Amino acid sequence: MNRTGIEQLRDAVNALNACRESFLDPFSPDELLAIHRAWLASEWGFRPDEWTHAQVRAAIEHGESPRWDDNERPLPPVCEAGKVTT
Repeated sequence: MNRTGIEQLRDAVNALNACRESFLDPFSPDELLAIHRAWLASEWGFRPDEWTHAQVRAAIEHGESPRWDDNERPLPPVCEAGKVTT
């Protein structure tokens, strides 16, 4: 079922209300919507304010959903897999 724009916004606001305000404050409306879309696509129940900084950035910049291992430890975003760190 296709949801209207206002329905998507209401869903995002309702869901993100579960997050700490201090987490949400720095983000623009577009970034919050990207975070919400990644959260919906995630197979885990972790709220975005429980994600790592890298997971949040990957959701905003690449639309990537966060991942965790079987012990519920965060995994690095796929978009970082090929990066070389110095």
